[in-house]
Amino acid sequence: MPRKQPPPEFDPNDPVAEFVLALAELLTANEKIDPGELKRSLESVLAKRPAPPCPAGLSPAEQARALVESATDAAENGAALALDALRLDPNCADAYTFLGDDAGAESELAFVLFSLAILAASESLGEEAVERHAGRLFEVPGGESLIRALEGAGYAALAAGALPQAVSFFGEILELDLEDHLGVRYAVLSIAMSEGDGDLVESLFKAYDDDDAVWRFSQAAHEFRTHGDRPRSRAALRKAIDRNAHVLDYLVGGYPLPDGGDEDEGPASEVEGAAAALDLFVLLERIRGLDTWFAAGREAARTGRRQWFIFLD
Repeated sequence: MPRKQPPPEFDPNDPVAEFVLALAELLTANEKIDPGELKRSLESVLAKRPAPPCPAGLSPAEQARALVESATDAAENGAALALDALRLDPNCADAYTFLGDDAGAESELAFVLFSLAILAASESLGEEAVERHAGRLFEVPGGESLIRALEGAGYAALAAGALPQAVSFFGEILELDLEDHLGVRYAVLSIAMSEGDGDLVESLFKAYDDDDAVWRFSQAAHEFRTHGDRPRSRAALRKAIDRNAHVLDYLVGGYPLPDGGDEDEGPASEVEGAAAALDLFVLLERIRGLDTWFAAGREAARTGRRQWFIFLD
């Protein structure tokens, strides 16, 4: 939850501090407050300060969006600009999403702000429009705002350890945006693989045939977990190694992870391999024998042996 007491440097003349304090007090007074009621209460708080003027030719909603764009580029006063956007347009979902991103490591505060963004975007679009454009909502005016608000809520839930909630938010995105413009399927895949949810993993592989290193090695790991050391599992691993052999160098070959630089970051590069390994390390802990199997596959690929054997305890 947001802080129950203002920080020592609280400035009553600071509009951002005023907003955060009001939000904290509202949540402290009623932890189960209805999101709509919370949003209306915050609108009253925001109304205590005047809205900025709109340039000629711009509607309040258009000026609100322009302020959020300025907030994204601002070095220091981005949150204040986002609040001004909400004074102009209470349903400026992108402003709440900006504030959620700005909350940083305070995942519970961020989650509340992203939830308000979802509500604002939903009210702006209307339930009928969301249902009518489901599957391609990202391409509809205002749809991207809802998708990004859901994404923020999903990652905030994930940061707070609420995995089922995170999967629910990401799953809603995949229903509304079949092309998954934001790539949240990778977050779902990571959770499903880590938690051993085979049905969810299978549904992702059926829906998306991605050809990057994380996807291919996850497929191989899933085949091994499900079927053991079988020809189909080895075929999946060979396909993954062909995609980027460097992944196994970092996962099981003892190679130190690079510390950055200007190396090639393209497909099959060492940089891509190291990045994929970082995402996949957790599977070595969750899938019994996977490290040994990966190591055997790496050695077979390195030596060109067609037959290779592993011994599992």
